[in-house]
Amino acid sequence: MFLNKFLLAIIIIQSQVACKKISNQASKLLEKEATTRTKISCKSTATTSLMRLRAKENNDKLISCLIKALQLSSENAFYWSLLGETYDKTGQKSKANVCFKEATKFGGKVSDYIKEWDFIGPFSIGKSEVDGDPLEEWGGVSNVSKYRWHRDFVLCSELSSNGEVKWTRLQASANRALQITPKVDWNDLVMSLQSMGITEWQGWAFGDLITNEDGTLTVQCLAVNTMYIDGKFMNGDVYRRDEFW
Repeated sequence: MFLNKFLLAIIIIQSQVACKKISNQASKLLEKEATTRTKISCKSTATTSLMRLRAKENNDKLISCLIKALQLSSENAFYWSLLGETYDKTGQKSKANVCFKEATKFGGKVSDYIKEWDFIGPFSIGKSEVDGDPLEEWGGVSNVSKYRWHRDFVLCSELSSNGEVKWTRLQASANRALQITPKVDWNDLVMSLQSMGITEWQGWAFGDLITNEDGTLTVQCLAVNTMYIDGKFMNGDVYRRDEFW
């Protein structure tokens, strides 16, 4: 039996809608913030750089970079969502509400599915359906997830030919399940150990949803043992019983 473990975190996914303009309130917010944040430098507004700042909780610099990014691309739902989240974390509720309204305008209230996944693995697994988490040695999934924007980040795995595994970015489709096929020489492993048990593996996949308004969501994650949604542990639907959470 193959066992995959997934982490879902409610964060952000980029989505844009054309032929819409930002509100006067949002425009004034950008203008005022740009004026008051001149002393905080921002070297890059690339998505990877922004998400690294988010993972480090460097909120002041993240806000400055997002303001700069929105001055260049004011209809980007991803930037508005991330800026709203950052304002909300720092207790600036009124500013956060302005940002979330813009994000909803350009990207909708919530994304339908996770479009991109970051996978780390595979790791060996025991015969039990619920096995020890291989990431605990590195601080668990909450710590390892902070490094998915670092492509040079590596973990040890005896299933890899060089003993190391790195992040792999996978594209998902709305109409079919995500397929994860690690680049491992399974034939060599089976022949060397004379056992099919080595083909059973586990790993973690990290994905992001966009939520710009409070509400109730139903989430389905089939054929996985364990998942986290917004940091909350949940059992997966490993037997594909079409369960929702």
